[in-house]
Amino acid sequence: MEKYELDLDQQMIKELSEEFDPLNFVEGLRSSGPKAIEGASLEKYGRNLARKSIERGEEMPDRIYEVIKEAIGKNR
Repeated sequence: MEKYELDLDQQMIKELSEEFDPLNFVEGLRSSGPKAIEGASLEKYGRNLARKSIERGEEMPDRIYEVIKEAIGKNR
């Protein structure tokens, strides 16, 4: 995965990257069988990632977090 410098808390980025690594999502599907694939949702994965990002951002707010939160509010 490419790394970008966004002046964000690196520990937060590391934790979110580990918890929501797309390869883990895919591997989980691969090892779970057809039923799990039928019920899998990239939308749910994305919502969970956004929710966790917001939670972490509220713990450590910065300008980038504020912009993301504004964008989410506009797209609801």
